[in-house]
Amino acid sequence: MTGRHVAPRPVRSGVWRPGVVALVGALGLVGGLGTQAYWTDQSTVTGATVQSGSLTMTVNGEDTDTYTWDELGISQLAPGESRAAILTIGNTGTTPFRISATGTPHNSSDPGLRSKMRFTVRVGGSLSNAPDATYPRTEQCTGGTLTYDAVLNNPGPDIVVAGGSYSDVGASGSLAICVQATLESNSDNSVQGKQMIPVFVFTATQQAS
Repeated sequence: MTGRHVAPRPVRSGVWRPGVVALVGALGLVGGLGTQAYWTDQSTVTGATVQSGSLTMTVNGEDTDTYTWDELGISQLAPGESRAAILTIGNTGTTPFRISATGTPHNSSDPGLRSKMRFTVRVGGSLSNAPDATYPRTEQCTGGTLTYDAVLNNPGPDIVVAGGSYSDVGASGSLAICVQATLESNSDNSVQGKQMIPVFVFTATQQAS
C-alpha cells in the first residue's frame, strides 16, 4: 500500500494559552483603579481688627443728657422786648449725624405768659444786637435757616427743627442753633410778674449716606 506517512508533531512542554494573556490584562486594569496620593497645602488668614465708631452729641461743649441753658434766660422782660442766644451742637464722635428738635413749655410755666412768648429758631443763625442791656432790649437771631417762628403753647411738643440737610453735622463738626424769645407787644397786664420756661429736646440721628 502506497501513501505518505505523517509523523506526529512533538508536544511542547510549555503550552501558551490565550486565557493567560487575558488574565494578565485584567490584573493590569485592576491596578489602575487603586488609590492615588495628592499633595495639599493650607494657610490660616487672620483679618485686621474691625472696630465700630461712635455717635456723640455735645451741647455747648458738654456731653450730657440734660443741660440748663442759662444764656436764654432774662428777667424783667417787657412787651416787645426779646432775648436771643446761641446753642452750639457738637459732634465729638466719628459718625456724621442730623439734628432734629422739639420744643414745649415746662409744666411750671404760666399759661397766660406762655401764650404770649414767641420763639424764633434759626439753624446756622447768628446773634444781632446782642447782648443788649438798654431798654427796649431787642436781641435777635438772623441768617441761617428759619425753622420755627411761633408760640410754644400746644399740648404736645412742637417741631422746631425738622432735621433737613441744613442740620447735618459731620464728625468733629458743630452747628449753631440761634433761639430768640420775644414777649409779644400786645401782652396785657395779666402776664406781669409771671414766668415761662421753654424745654427743647435735641436728637442726633445717624446721617444717611
